[in-house]
Amino acid sequence: MSAETATGSTTGGLGKMLAKAAFWSAANTALLRLGQLAISIVIARLVAPDEFGVFVVALTVYQIVISFSEFGVSTALVREIDNADRIGPTVATIAIVSSSALAVLMFLSAPWISSALGAPAAADAVRVLAIPLLLAGPTAVPAALMARDFQQGRKMITDVSSFVVANGLLLILAINGGGVMALAWSRVAGQVASAVLIFIVSTKNYRPGFDKREAKRLLRFGMPLAGANIAGFTLANVDFMVIGRLAGATQLGYYNLAFTVSSWPPNVFTVILYSVTLPALARVKGGITEITRHVSAALSALCAASFPVTTACVVLAHPLVTLVYGDRWAPAATILGVLAIFGSIRVIISLFSDVLVALEKTNRLFHLQLVWLAVLTPVMILGVMWGDGIGAGVAQVAVSLLVVTPIYLVVLVRSAGLPLEPLVRPVVLPLLAAIASGVAAHFAAETVDSALAKLVVGLLALLAVYLLVLGRWLLRLVKELKALYGRQPLSEADTQVIALSELKKEEELL
Repeated sequence: MSAETATGSTTGGLGKMLAKAAFWSAANTALLRLGQLAISIVIARLVAPDEFGVFVVALTVYQIVISFSEFGVSTALVREIDNADRIGPTVATIAIVSSSALAVLMFLSAPWISSALGAPAAADAVRVLAIPLLLAGPTAVPAALMARDFQQGRKMITDVSSFVVANGLLLILAINGGGVMALAWSRVAGQVASAVLIFIVSTKNYRPGFDKREAKRLLRFGMPLAGANIAGFTLANVDFMVIGRLAGATQLGYYNLAFTVSSWPPNVFTVILYSVTLPALARVKGGITEITRHVSAALSALCAASFPVTTACVVLAHPLVTLVYGDRWAPAATILGVLAIFGSIRVIISLFSDVLVALEKTNRLFHLQLVWLAVLTPVMILGVMWGDGIGAGVAQVAVSLLVVTPIYLVVLVRSAGLPLEPLVRPVVLPLLAAIASGVAAHFAAETVDSALAKLVVGLLALLAVYLLVLGRWLLRLVKELKALYGRQPLSEADTQVIALSELKKEEELL
């Protein structure tokens, strides 16, 4: 890193570099999300719901294991910019050894894990997914360095290439009846392509080495972070595990599709948080009044953008699913109607989580995740026993709305010192506009017969009413956002926050 990069608080060069990084990051995420959407539509017409469910079990195992595959030590390369040369070799060794050991364990225990999750047929797919886990170790260091140095253009090359290779193979195998294994082997192909390109385009890497003193220090830093990752990924996958165990692969396939569609708002709009909100909060974290202003504006923007998407998914779920994915996926529509509500709640919770990170309240965040997991697990079991995938969706909404969100608000008010009213007020008007536009969309869709007509007419009615109710409020919000998020030179602390957010986003993209 140049001196200007490392100390960029006094010049505008770093601000320009961060703006460029944010652009490439947002472009990368948007391109991959749109591509994944297109591929999922095609694959849904080639792979049966029960085969999707079996693969989801295998993918759940992979995601949980890879969340702590390098024990969180690679994040130290982002936080300790000046010490990277000293700790880099030890980080590389820990990452390679730990991911290799976990890959072997995952391969050997695949039959037992798959049976425990209610899908013995997933064992072969679990074994195949142990292969990309092997590659996670060698690529952990160069990937962390690319995130630290804001090389999002290079990262985009690796991600897009991986996407093309993986989904090209997936289409070929799925067309020829590959089913579950087509999904598994395509993930391997994409990871191999990504690993090769990471080594080619990365400007720096470290050979494995070992310093016992540094290793102890790195593990003291990384293990709590790995624990938080495990808790977070287990929380994100507890519904899939419970449904697979209690309701079977077919119900899991329906639920997975509904969850994927309901995730469009959080997946798209949290890019704003990673690219803008976190560094902005890092810059003003010394004053509660200014932090409150930023949080309130960000919350307003996220609610205004995500609520109409959620409303469309709730009201127009059936024509959306049957038109896009086909009639055999129709049972997923009702699940989608419930999970869409959870999608918008996730957007709000994601913002609150990032506020705690920016205010260095990560211990509170970890405890909140543990509470969420502890409450959700029994409620999820009861929900699935009551109503399969629909019950799982109801459990998600109930726990996140009635338990998790209030606890976040209490922590933000009592621990972080933020006032309550600016954390609640921005939700009210977009919510009322969403309800009004949803009613209009429902009655408009009922005036036509075909799925395509219902979707088009319903969306037009929804958009018209939403803008009519919220128009002036949106104009005021746009002016406020322009005033808040102009280009400004950022400090070294900001660079660490943004780089850490890039690592967080990579975990989300898994």
